[in-house]
Amino acid sequence: MYEFRTDIIVTSGITVNLAAGTVVGDASVGSDTLLSIESVRGTHFSDTYDATGFTTVPTIALLNAGSAGAINTGAALNEFEGLGGDDIITGNGNTRIAYINATSGVTIDLAFGTATGDASVGHDTITGGVNSIIGSGFADTLYGTSNSTPLTSEVFDGGAGNDTLVDRGGFDMAVYNANLGTASGITVNMAAGTVSGDASIGNDILSSIESIRGTNFNDIYVASGFNGASDGLPFGATFNEFEGMGGNDIHREWRYPHFVCECFGRGNGQPGRHRYRQQFCRV
Repeated sequence: MYEFRTDIIVTSGITVNLAAGTVVGDASVGSDTLLSIESVRGTHFSDTYDATGFTTVPTIALLNAGSAGAINTGAALNEFEGLGGDDIITGNGNTRIAYINATSGVTIDLAFGTATGDASVGHDTITGGVNSIIGSGFADTLYGTSNSTPLTSEVFDGGAGNDTLVDRGGFDMAVYNANLGTASGITVNMAAGTVSGDASIGNDILSSIESIRGTNFNDIYVASGFNGASDGLPFGATFNEFEGMGGNDIHREWRYPHFVCECFGRGNGQPGRHRYRQQFCRV
């Protein structure tokens, strides 16, 4: 990770071209070169982050390349946390934005290209190419896009707090295996659109979310009566998926199609994140 969070002498924002491997700032930053760097944490000022063309293969013109995996388009996984300031973020289709250091809840709308919060976040502009969000430790509201491209997904990690996760189309996943301090499992009711956990998770509300990745503890997953999957998915409105991770999980199914993941399939290169895929399942 390339970051400025603890650099108290930084006096203005940076401009990042991730594929070219360049970071440019004022005299307090200089002009830096990145090689095999996938993640950038910005300044508390207004930063510009552009991951266009970032892949796993370096070229003469684009020196920086990722090594954390890629999706089927060749776009390499990358992540940006802008901190304070009004940042401009352009992803490559496999970009995750993070707000883990926010001091209050955030509202992020990928369709409208906005992310707003208190002074620790600012008012960010998302120009496109972002498919994954990590929220704050407070109550967040995270909106996706219509996400109509085959074999793609959007991934939401709300963190702690009572979060609201809203899908607008396509295949979408809420993940609960990466929260710091999680000490017990979650209870998921897909039809009601609720996920309850300990203080590291809170009580979340889901809207048109088809897939859940559980914790490493004992989870309870209930899909009875669920018919809220987005239009256009191959198995219809009742399609849903659960990957329990560790722990002795309980799955309560309704009827086909309900998938219980027993192994990894074709992922999107993000640790703890998967795309819709063909997989070995117990149905």
